Amino acid sequence: MIVMDLRMPGMNGADATARILRRRPQVRIIIVTAAPRSPLAKQAIDAGAYAFIPKAGDCRPLLAAIRA
Repeated sequence: MIVMDLRMPGMNGADATARILRRRPQVRIIIVTAAPRSPLAKQAIDAGAYAFIPKAGDCRPLLAAIRA
């Protein structure tokens, strides 16, 4: 399991998700972001991200995705 941000230096989370899953399709990737309406969000889901969690004050959605 990988938990990564959508926006990162060097490569965004959508591109990283696609690259990781090409090599290791069994990996579950959870994307977190402060910009849930970004076009990259849809790209991350289309690339195969397991879950997409907005960065908000509540950590319960992230914990639920990890447990699932």
